[in-house]
Amino acid sequence: MTSHIETIKCPNCGSIESAQVEHTQPFYNYTHQCSKCGYIITESEWE
Repeated sequence: MTSHIETIKCPNCGSIESAQVEHTQPFYNYTHQCSKCGYIITESEWE
């Protein structure tokens, strides 16, 4: 499966994260669990 890395900021604790975006069909998967606080960052929260 193809993927790419994006840098995002956790809206819960402010941690800067390297998130892997999976190229799934029909849409890419933009979810990531913060490694510092465990918060699940969804697509609508990506900065």
